[in-house]
Amino acid sequence: MAIGKDHRYALLLISLAGLIVYSNAFSSPFIFDDFYYILDNPAVKSFSQMWPPMDARYVTLLSFAINYAIGGESPFGYHLVNVVIHIGNAMLLYTLVITTFNAPGLSTVSRQTPAHYIALAAAMLFLVHPVQTQAVTYISQRFASLATLFYLSALVLYVRWRNSGNTRKTDYLLAVLLTIAAQKTKEIAFTLPVAIMLYEFSFYDEGDSRRRIRWLAPFLFAMLIVPLGFLAPAFGFGGVDTDVGDAMRNLKMDEFQTLSSWTYLLTQFRVIMTYLRLLILPIDQRLYYDYPVFDTIFNLEVVASLAVIILLLGAAIQGVKREADSGAYYNRGARNNARGRGL
Repeated sequence: MAIGKDHRYALLLISLAGLIVYSNAFSSPFIFDDFYYILDNPAVKSFSQMWPPMDARYVTLLSFAINYAIGGESPFGYHLVNVVIHIGNAMLLYTLVITTFNAPGLSTVSRQTPAHYIALAAAMLFLVHPVQTQAVTYISQRFASLATLFYLSALVLYVRWRNSGNTRKTDYLLAVLLTIAAQKTKEIAFTLPVAIMLYEFSFYDEGDSRRRIRWLAPFLFAMLIVPLGFLAPAFGFGGVDTDVGDAMRNLKMDEFQTLSSWTYLLTQFRVIMTYLRLLILPIDQRLYYDYPVFDTIFNLEVVASLAVIILLLGAAIQGVKREADSGAYYNRGARNNARGRGL
């Protein structure tokens, strides 16, 4: 598919902005978990120890191994890859917005908006927002940024396949493969099949629900990879030949024993509010946040946080419903006009 001049300029601007903003990160040293996952990890230093691919975050560990094979213990190459991944994510976000404007479920009114300006604004905000600093400059956070790369790639390819009238079968197959890769990159990709399903039902009107289920089934089955990867050691299936995977699982189990699921959920309401605040007012950022643990819902901070989250979700649902109603209205009007013209 040819890329228009406006899109080429936008992608070039995204690339240059990303390199300029993060140019001071290339000489940053290894810190904290970088030693644990890279410098002191024998699996990263030998491809022979990277098989079988049972580790829950195998794809990211493999990328570290490739970095080590090329540049050894020099941090430059690791930072370069992280910055390139982040720029790629911004480009994918730009592409996703553009392709969404071509989805049939978007109303005629929304289609009149200049898509490439909206897409560029969203991509640039994602690219240069200070809240992204840790995900890009902290080498070990490649787990999150690489999972996001696969996440957005799979969604973009699925949307392109659907916008083509299901003719671009290669896009569909690649979307499935990238979904599987995302599940083996970081556990946050567990929600990717759900995102694809929500996108399908939000922007496309397919009369045969059985066909839609068949299209979505491979993505939904991919969701089994994360829980199976977590449970594999309990059934005698190990990961790569390293103590990293076992140590991380032990840390998670210790956390589950220290905090109940209910306490964890209540505390997360306040954590979400911090992220939302940083999106609007990115000041007082920290590498570590010392959060108080909440074990009751009858706490003013918990109640206020939950209320804001519910209001935002309600506003989002209302916006989707209004867009869907608008799209149905304009599509119905177009069909009536066509019938009136004898078409």
